[in-house]
Amino acid sequence: MNAQLIYFSNLKWLFLSLVIMFFDLMTKFLVMNNCVYGKPIFIFSCVNCYYVHNFGVAFSLLSHIGIKYNALLSCIIILIILVLVFMLCCLDINSSYFFKIGYSVIIGGALGNVFNRIYYGVVIDFIDFHIGYWHWPTFNVADLGIFVGVVCIILSNKV
Repeated sequence: MNAQLIYFSNLKWLFLSLVIMFFDLMTKFLVMNNCVYGKPIFIFSCVNCYYVHNFGVAFSLLSHIGIKYNALLSCIIILIILVLVFMLCCLDINSSYFFKIGYSVIIGGALGNVFNRIYYGVVIDFIDFHIGYWHWPTFNVADLGIFVGVVCIILSNKV
């Protein structure tokens, strides 16, 4: 029986993580410097740009905890990122691209949000998706990356 190997060649997928993180941070920078906090801007019939601060995690989960646990939450997220990088390295070279893309975009999204959390003390959210008066929790590109990554990993188990 073969022992689990670590494939450092899978680290090349972290380039995708950096692309996601860069795109996330750039969109947040643009929003912070061009939008008024708390004032929605119409984009499409079901999407607004709505600059807000999020003390929680993806899609405003745990946002009620406030800044009180920011350092603890940052440490937990950094630990999760390290575990995901290790899991990416443990994927067989012949593993599905969905797995590799999934891990990579989750890592990139987590890096973008944890950077905000450490640098600003909050995560910058700005995408307000709504249907009529029903609004999905405001999110950002990093949250979208995390969501897409999870979907890719789920799909890779189905393919």
